[in-house]
Amino acid sequence: MTYAAAIRLNRPTRVLGAMWLASTGFGFLEPFVPQSGNGVYITLGETAVLAVMLAYWCVTDAEARGQSLPKWLLWAVALFGAFALPVHLFRSRPLGRAVL
Repeated sequence: MTYAAAIRLNRPTRVLGAMWLASTGFGFLEPFVPQSGNGVYITLGETAVLAVMLAYWCVTDAEARGQSLPKWLLWAVALFGAFALPVHLFRSRPLGRAVL
């Protein structure tokens, strides 16, 4: 068995990995951008990219669980990020697993 065959990641896990890479990339980029002027655009860009990726993770997570994600919840996660994420977690998992 090859290493690539041993690590078969499902789509939600790959999306989380991409979010980690994007966050790491923005973290490395931040010290090189002056905080006045363009620094605001980098921060807004990072926020927008991670919000869209978080919403996409919710979509892939719901698909992997055989559920549908309501449009209002998708927009709530995209606009409010981590504040709306618990709503998805409690809707898609049993209480004990949603808390973890």
